[in-house]
Parts: sequence; structure tokens; C-alpha cells
Amino acid sequence: MESLTCADFAALSTALSAFEFGYLFRGQTKHYAHPDGAPSLTTSFQRQGCIPPLMRKCSYYAHEVLCVASGSRQEFDTAKTQALLQHYGWRSFFIDVSANAAVAAWFGSHSFRHRTVLELAEDCHDDPALLAHDVADYPIRELSDIGHMYVFSLDALARVGVGAVDLTAIVDASGFRFAAQDAWLLGELTGPLPLQAVAAHIESPVAVLIEYAEHAGFGDDVRRLFPPRSEDPILASFLSLPWVLAGSDSLPVFRRGLPLPEYDFKAKKGHGPEEAFVTPFWVDTDRSQYESEWIKKLPFYRTVEQAQYQTNSDPAPIPHVRSLHDSSGGFVIELEGLIRHPELAKSFEYGKGVVVEHCDGGRIELSELIVEHPGRQRRGFGSSRGWTYRFDDTSCLHRAHSPNDCPCENTLRHERHFGLLLWLNDCLARNRVRRIADASFELDPN
Repeated sequence: MESLTCADFAALSTALSAFEFGYLFRGQTKHYAHPDGAPSLTTSFQRQGCIPPLMRKCSYYAHEVLCVASGSRQEFDTAKTQALLQHYGWRSFFIDVSANAAVAAWFGSHSFRHRTVLELAEDCHDDPALLAHDVADYPIRELSDIGHMYVFSLDALARVGVGAVDLTAIVDASGFRFAAQDAWLLGELTGPLPLQAVAAHIESPVAVLIEYAEHAGFGDDVRRLFPPRSEDPILASFLSLPWVLAGSDSLPVFRRGLPLPEYDFKAKKGHGPEEAFVTPFWVDTDRSQYESEWIKKLPFYRTVEQAQYQTNSDPAPIPHVRSLHDSSGGFVIELEGLIRHPELAKSFEYGKGVVVEHCDGGRIELSELIVEHPGRQRRGFGSSRGWTYRFDDTSCLHRAHSPNDCPCENTLRHERHFGLLLWLNDCLARNRVRRIADASFELDPN
């Protein structure tokens, strides 16, 4: 590894010209070193830890957003979903880098700053809502301070077995944050990045790094590297998730469904109906007031929102679910929270579980429980068009196509529905079901 000190623009330009092809770059405000002085480059998970329930939720939505952004229904691997999350402000087993040295120079000369901003706003019904935003920016550091740039060789990364993920190759990246930053990610890593992958460590005054970044068109406007939600559909999708209650009933404060930093925050008095500010509720509790007969007669099984984010949706025998269906003619699994589908980010319609109903010919229909929730008010609920299935002799479900099936052909979405049946079957098998009322139950997955 080369250690270089560049005191002016010319020296920095000359040093970086040696790394023109086959290299990636990273900028930092501080140099973290091993006892021998070698750079210690670690992932955000290693520095801040992992919160498994929130990680599963983040990964679920990253996958959903990738499907919409790419126009594909393929299964994206963990590397791609974590890479996306890392670049939009969440933690992962990856290290941020860029194919553009000027981007690294910008990050080496600007310090990340984060704060909570409370916004007193109104929803679409003029109901008040106190919103807590995670607001972030990158102010310029003192010009006399020292910034750091690191150079990584793609060949050396391959030799030590470290992957390099080009985010711009995952989807058509026009307008996305990772396109603005020419972003790559290194990993997955379970420890520090091997020193053999680091080609150079460059120290330079902040003023010099700023000059180099500005020469390439990266000035003080943070929007150049962090496009606003109006231009970045991935960011807009993440920010469309329902707000969740964080305060008490006496002082209701709402936070975003995913704790991602907002670089484009602007306070606004009125929020549209597509933004839901959710106080916890159960459809099960209120169903007697609705006219739909199916909603009154079917047993409800309440469960945690995390059930939606489990990864296991592979076909498997579900004999306990089959017995339940045979005895009751159907049932509802209701989640405690609302699920946003990114392709419906402009609507006030959300998922809240699944509905299983008996059909003719020994078939069942598996559909989604839908709730309309504009602003702070819930307006109604129902079920979407689902897919029909039939049990085989081993209690496995198989698709039994019907003309009335949902025409979306979003196989992954419907497989998520099946995952909730696996969740219920496991709870029934382990006797982790508690009766609340005659037709109301609670699942305890622990």
C-alpha cells in the first residue's frame, strides 16, 4: 500500500492519475488504523451492530423496491438488497466506495451531520400530527483539516475474495442516488477489509479535496450527490412507508416506517392522503360494525408485523392450517402493522395480512387483507383478488388456476402470502395460539 501526502490540487491530481482504470475510491474525514498504522476499514454493521427485526423489515422493502425499480419479478440476492440499503442510509455488511475519485474527495471534505427535527403538520383531514424527521446534511469541514482518500484495486479485491458490487448495474440507474455517486460497494465482509486490497492511502488538506471535487462538478449542494425524492424514485418509495406511532397517546409523535436520513427535508403544513400516520389498531376489534358477512364470521389470528418479513415462503406441508380451514371454512391472519406496496406509493391502500376462504371444488382462495388509511384515519377494509390453491394428500398447497385469479402474475407477492400460512402452521404446531374472544386469537411465535 502506498501512503501519499498531497498538499495541493496539482499533487492530488498527479497522484490519482496513477489509478485511472480498475480502481475504486473512498473518502473519510478520519483515518482509523490498526496498531501497526494500517487502515482499518469496517462495515456499518461492525461499527454499529445489527438489529435483526429492523434489518428484516429493511431487507423486505429493499427487495420490493428493487423489483419495482427494475421492472423485474426476479429474486434479488441478499448482496443486492443490503447494498441498496447501505446506500440509502441503513447498515449492512458492505463498505461504500465510488468509481469516481472526485466523489471520494467530496466525502473526505464534508462531515456527516444528523439531527431530529420535529414538524407540526396536518394530515389530509386537517388532523394535527407531530412528525419526527431524521434530517441529515454534509457541511464543509475546516479548510485546514486533513481528509483521507483510499484507493482499492479491483484485481486485488478479487484475489482476496472480496466482492465489488456495481449498484448502477443492478437497475437502470438514471436519477437514483447510486448513479449520482457512481456507487459501488465492497463485501459482504465479516471483518475489516484485507489490507492487500488497499492500493493507496492519500492524505490531503480539506481545501484541496474541495477543489478537486468542485473541478469535477461536485460543489456544496448536497442534492448533487443525494438527489431529492422528487427525482429519485427509490428514495420516494422508501419514504412512502406508513409513519408509526413513537410517542404516547397524550403526545402522539410519528416516525417514519424506516429510519432513513432525509437530505431534502422541507417542512410542509399539509400532507396528502397517501401518507398514513398510524396509531396501532386491529381490524378484528372493529369488524362487527361492517356489513361484510365474511369479515364477521371468519376467525382472526393476530400476529406481529415481523411475520410479513420472514424469508421462508418455500412450499411445505401445512397440516395444521389445513385442519383449521376444514373446520372453519376459512380464516384471517392479521398483522399488527400496515404493509406498503411500492407500486402503490401514491395510494392510501395498504396490506394488513391474508384472508383464506373456501371455494367450490375443494379449493381455497388466498388473498390479501387490504386497509384504506388516508392520513390518521382508517376508512375501510376488504380483501384483494387472490390466487386459488388446492391441498394435495401431503397437505401441501398447489396452484389451481381460476379465471377469477388476480391477474398481476407477481409470483413473489403471492409467495409472501403463503409465508404467512407457514407462520400460522408453525404456531399451531407448537401450541403458540392464545384465544382472545370467540373468534379472535393471538399468535405467539416465541
